[in-house]
Amino acid sequence: MNPLGWPRWDRRSLAAVLVLVCALTAASCNKLKARDMLNKGVQAYKNGLFDAAIEDFQQAKELDPGLLNARLYLATAFASQ
Repeated sequence: MNPLGWPRWDRRSLAAVLVLVCALTAASCNKLKARDMLNKGVQAYKNGLFDAAIEDFQQAKELDPGLLNARLYLATAFASQ
């Protein structure tokens, strides 16, 4: 402990915290990219560009596998071809 009563960080602990923060930031960034690709795919679908919509929905699904709407829209785009 230092004079202020705060714990002292060693290099390994600090490095582990930084890696965790970077991983969480990258995961949230992928979720935002997935939402963007989903919206782009919806616009392509509305414009009748089914091949482009399918590509966008597939990319959204890869970026965020838990994004159920990407899978549903992808199936709808395949059915509309």
